[in-house]
Amino acid sequence: MKLSQKTQLFRAVVALPILGLAYFAGSGAIVSATRSAIPATALSVDSGDSVALATQADAKWAEAVTNGQIVDVSVKAKQALRAQAINPRAMRLLGYGADARGDRKRALELNMLAARLSRRESGAQLWLMENSVEHSDVPAVLARYDVLLSTNPGLQAQLFPKLALGLSDPEIRDAFVPYIRKTPAWLPGFLGAALNSPNPDALSYAIRKAGGLPKTEAYQPYVTGLLGGLFAKKKYAEARAFYNTLPGADAGLANSAAFTDAALDPKMAPMGWALESNSDAGASLAKNGEEPVLQAFALSGASGLAASKYLFIAPGNYRFGSAQTVTVPSANARASWMLRCMSSADNAVIYQYDIIRSARAAAPKDQVTIPASCQVQRLDLYLVGGDDSAGLELTVARVEIGR
Repeated sequence: MKLSQKTQLFRAVVALPILGLAYFAGSGAIVSATRSAIPATALSVDSGDSVALATQADAKWAEAVTNGQIVDVSVKAKQALRAQAINPRAMRLLGYGADARGDRKRALELNMLAARLSRRESGAQLWLMENSVEHSDVPAVLARYDVLLSTNPGLQAQLFPKLALGLSDPEIRDAFVPYIRKTPAWLPGFLGAALNSPNPDALSYAIRKAGGLPKTEAYQPYVTGLLGGLFAKKKYAEARAFYNTLPGADAGLANSAAFTDAALDPKMAPMGWALESNSDAGASLAKNGEEPVLQAFALSGASGLAASKYLFIAPGNYRFGSAQTVTVPSANARASWMLRCMSSADNAVIYQYDIIRSARAAAPKDQVTIPASCQVQRLDLYLVGGDDSAGLELTVARVEIGR
C-alpha cells in the first residue's frame, strides 16, 4: 500500500519502530515473575503455563525481529491461549503473525482485543498506534500515546521526543491541547523533555490554546524554562505572546528597561532582567532603601555579561539614561551598556554607552536610533574586571530608554 505524503510525514515525526519497541514494551512489564523471566524453567515444571508459553513465543519473535526476520509463533501463542483464554500477550502475538502474513484486518482485530483485555499490553498499543498513523488518525494516535505513557513509564524516553517533534504539525498540535487541559500524570515529564526540542514555539502555542498550565509551583520551572527556550531559539513573537498569558504578566515590560517588580522576577527572565551568576562576571539584586538596584561585578583579568534584558521597542529615535556608581574600581576596567539588534543575523550592536572608558575616549551620546529592521533588542551590561586584584564592582540604580 502506497502511503500518502501526509501519512509519510506523520509517520516520520510520530511513529516508532513498532516491532522492536513493542517487544521491549511488552516484555518489560513482567520480567520480575520467574515464569516470565525464565520461561523454560517454568515450563519444565508446568508445560502448560500460559504466561511462560507466551513469554517464550515473545522472546522468539523478538530475536527474529532483531535479526531482520519474521517467524511464526502462532503455535506457542495458541497453546498459551488454550491454557488461559485471557492472555493479552498471546493475543497480541497472534496479531503480529497475522500482520506478517498480510492479513491486516485480522491483525487489527487481535491487537484491539489484546488492548481491551489489558491497557498495559504495550505491544498491542504500539501496533494500534502505528495502524492509526497509517490512516492519519491524529486523535487515535494521541489516545494511544496517552495510554502508553500512563501505563508504561519505561517508554517515556522513546515517546517524549517523538511527541515533542510531532507538535510542529498544526493538526497534531491542536489535537494535543485537550491533554494539556486534563494534565495527565506524564505531562510534567513530557514538558521537561520538550523544553530541549527544536520547536519550543509549537509547545507554547499549544499551552496558550489550552488556557495555560496549572497555576502551581510545581509547573513554574517548566514555564520559566519554556520562556527561556523561546528566546534562545529566537522565537521572539511567540515568547512575547506566551509571556502575556502568564499570571501577573506586565504588558509594559516588553518596552521598558526599568527595575520594576515584574522586570526583576527571576521566573520571568529573560523577558525581565536576566542576572548572570557565573564565576567571572555577574550581577545580583539588592536594595538601596526601598529601591531595587543591581550589584554587578567582574573579577580581575576576567570579562563577561553581567545582566541583560530583551526589549520590543518600536523603531525610532530614543534617549538612553542610566545611573550607576563604581563601588570597587580597578585599573584598566571597562563597563558598558550595549543595545543589540536581535532581529539581525549577527546580533549587531546598534548602541553602546561606556560607563568606564579611557581618558581619551569621547563622552558617549545619549541618543539611540533603532532601525526599522530591528523589531527585537537586547540590552546588555558588559564588564571587564581590569588589573587590580579586587576586580570591578558597581551598583546600577536606574536604566531607561525613552523619548
